[in-house]
Amino acid sequence: MRIDNMVDELKQEVVIPEVVQRKARDAFGQIQQEGRITNDSKKVRMFYKRRKVGLGKKGAAAAVFAVLICASAVTVSAAAYHIWSQSLKRTLHVSEAEQELLEENVVSDYPLQFAEDAGVKVTSVQSIVDNRFAYLAFQVEGYDFSKNTDTGFDEVNVWIDGKFANNYGSAFDGNEYCMLISPSEDMDTVIGKEVRVKFSGLGSCEKAEMQGEVDGSWELSWTLQGSDELAVYQMEEALGDSGAIVKKAEISPISLNLIYHMPRKTVEEPYYDETNQQKGIATFYAEPPGIAGIKMKDGNIYTGIVNGGSEGYLNKDSDLYQVSVSVNRMIDSKNVQALLFWKENSGQSENEKLTEDMFYEVPVG
Repeated sequence: MRIDNMVDELKQEVVIPEVVQRKARDAFGQIQQEGRITNDSKKVRMFYKRRKVGLGKKGAAAAVFAVLICASAVTVSAAAYHIWSQSLKRTLHVSEAEQELLEENVVSDYPLQFAEDAGVKVTSVQSIVDNRFAYLAFQVEGYDFSKNTDTGFDEVNVWIDGKFANNYGSAFDGNEYCMLISPSEDMDTVIGKEVRVKFSGLGSCEKAEMQGEVDGSWELSWTLQGSDELAVYQMEEALGDSGAIVKKAEISPISLNLIYHMPRKTVEEPYYDETNQQKGIATFYAEPPGIAGIKMKDGNIYTGIVNGGSEGYLNKDSDLYQVSVSVNRMIDSKNVQALLFWKENSGQSENEKLTEDMFYEVPVG
């Protein structure tokens, strides 16, 4: 059975609690299931494969979820700007100076919408938004988080402009709940669009089963505010002998959008079950070298920055390949010196030390 068909069958008939889905996603992240050739020749990864030390064999097509580390409290900065979610501040490695910059550029917003049911209050405390992605943080009050270590909602649904949105990962830590989302359909921008988030049921997950403790429903909606400011770079940089040429890069404070020229070449690789037994052969188009990180003008290099996103050929007749990903570190786009791309077989071992000769370096600016 093709693995994409197997996944589709698993999705049918059963409504799976959000916490259980999160656990299942972590497990299925080890299975080769991406890269299939569809009728329109466009491949989209809803959860981007993060290429870094410890992720295993290239081409394993692991679906990696952005693990948003959330904190239970919010703090008031010493400066005269808004309350920041500690979780988003840590997720994006944001300094106080960068917080000010994000607010000046209207990337960060504080919707402060709330819903109450069954004695529990859910408040949207902060959003960080560009054209393609939105980080959202919520505070939950009225629930005893000390009772268990794996709290979750039974179901979470998100819509942008009335259409289901991609949720690249969400998690509780303390009483704060965070998520990273993007539109599931082509959309020029999410800025100015209505986002609607509906949470149902609240409890704990034990032995992969949701233990409902609060039978409530919380629905919030507001207009996403953010910045469409981008640093746009045109280039014609070949990535070694991979056949890929980087033609364009768009850099926002929280995302990267890349266009490659990548002639199509089919690849076949086996995929395996949880016991490491081969289950079949996956056929897909070869991918261009993945984005590894960024090099700043001050010499600092940041790798492992990729969170959720998607990639694929622009259409069935094109050799232009697009990679659009969010990042887990705020980027000062004006101070980026180069983009870094993985060379073949680099960063495959947990004990492998990262060195600059593992990357193709593409200057920008």
